[in-house]
Amino acid sequence: MTGLYVLWNRVFLAGLSVLEAVHSGVWLGLLRRRQLNAVTARYYRDQACYVDAGFNGSGLFDWEALAVSRYFPSNGHVLVAGCGGGRELNALAATGLRTTGFDPDDRLVETAQSTDWSGVAHVPVVLHALPDTVPGGLGVHDACLLGWTAYAHLAGRDARIAFLRGLAASLLPGAPLILSFWARPASVRQMRISHRVASLVAVATFNARMPEYGDWLGRHFIHYFDETAIRGELREAGFDLVVYLEQPSAHAVATRA
Repeated sequence: MTGLYVLWNRVFLAGLSVLEAVHSGVWLGLLRRRQLNAVTARYYRDQACYVDAGFNGSGLFDWEALAVSRYFPSNGHVLVAGCGGGRELNALAATGLRTTGFDPDDRLVETAQSTDWSGVAHVPVVLHALPDTVPGGLGVHDACLLGWTAYAHLAGRDARIAFLRGLAASLLPGAPLILSFWARPASVRQMRISHRVASLVAVATFNARMPEYGDWLGRHFIHYFDETAIRGELREAGFDLVVYLEQPSAHAVATRA
């Protein structure tokens, strides 16, 4: 009986894995870019931590702090794209840097704007932006930190490159960019199934946004990357890759060409 259970459990879990991949693929094929953005926005609206003062005052993650200390200037202007409720802004402003942040989520922008900034020398400028866009009139900055995994929520290589070009337009030549992302899905088999299903559904429903290998839809939209993809997108947008790391948290450092 034990052997029967082990066999059945293996078959059952494999079936669930395939079903999850098909589920993701069907919706990736059906939903347009605007709708994928709405799914991701809904996820963040339901997460209390991003409006929590304790979380937003918790500082940079260890890997962020290391990258900032190595590649960012000790003074000047830093742009924080996808700034959320202000965790990165809090940490950078506390070091004396002048900071500007933007985010598409009204609630998170309001959270960052209403933070008590009395302890910093330069109060951050926090702006609302449309999804997938970099606001105009930001000025020129000495460095840029793209908010934690924000890049992976952008649907479509074209949209991601356009976003990076918008950041490049707000950076000095040689300015560093720190970019975090999701690397290598847990199951390549699931990803292949999802992509095949998504491609078929997109064609059948005349979806102008063709799904890409690496797209995944669960609680929110996410795209998985490898070094080739990160390097290529950065290069097309006018950046040179300096560092690519998948551990302890996947991130890259690039400089504006």
